[in-house]
Amino acid sequence: MAQRRWLLPTIVAVVAVVLAVIYYHFDPSQGGGWFPQCGMYRLTGLRCPGCGLQRAAHALLHGDVAGALRYNAMLPVIGVALALYAVIVWRDKRDSLSWRVANHPATSIVALVLMLGWMIVRNILGC
Repeated sequence: MAQRRWLLPTIVAVVAVVLAVIYYHFDPSQGGGWFPQCGMYRLTGLRCPGCGLQRAAHALLHGDVAGALRYNAMLPVIGVALALYAVIVWRDKRDSLSWRVANHPATSIVALVLMLGWMIVRNILGC
């Protein structure tokens, strides 16, 4: 059972490292055709909450924090939220307050409202 507990975090860590290597060596802003493009932006011209995250990851991996924030200013919030959730899930203490809050339906609703709010703000302000 203890080995199964480490399986998912290990897979996630390996995938994260592989993606980091890819995004370090290949610049999504240069095109090339194999980086996924935002379907919403292509169809409507509106930026979704995640638009620019690939370019932001590339910039951040090269130490360009300001450039990463220009591509998507929510990058720090998204990164911290995902890291925090990963730690909570990894700890796997289902009776803890952090687990209950992270997996409560209201948390998903708040996250959805924040993403939609960010989408509206970024399209109005052009960021």
